[in-house]
Amino acid sequence: MAYSFCRHPQLRCKTLILYVNWFTNALVYYGLALNSGSLGGDDLFLSFMINSAMEIPAYTAAILLLVRCGRRLPYATSLILAGGSHHHQESEHQQCMGT
Repeated sequence: MAYSFCRHPQLRCKTLILYVNWFTNALVYYGLALNSGSLGGDDLFLSFMINSAMEIPAYTAAILLLVRCGRRLPYATSLILAGGSHHHQESEHQQCMGT
């Protein structure tokens, strides 16, 4: 019974998509946490403290958004915004490089 998602193709597809999204989000969060020292300034501990303090309002906003809008809309919107941000960064990089 535990592996009933293997029998249904639609459920199997959605499960695999969630696995990939979870892995990607965890990796991005880990990368942002490791890169918190490059916020600016000379004090690494202050940069880390600012980054940690920003998580409190972010978690609060995330909970309120999930309660108010559900799970699907905020998740899809954040993925679209992140993808658009990455595309914008690549286009700026290409303009700087002259390609």
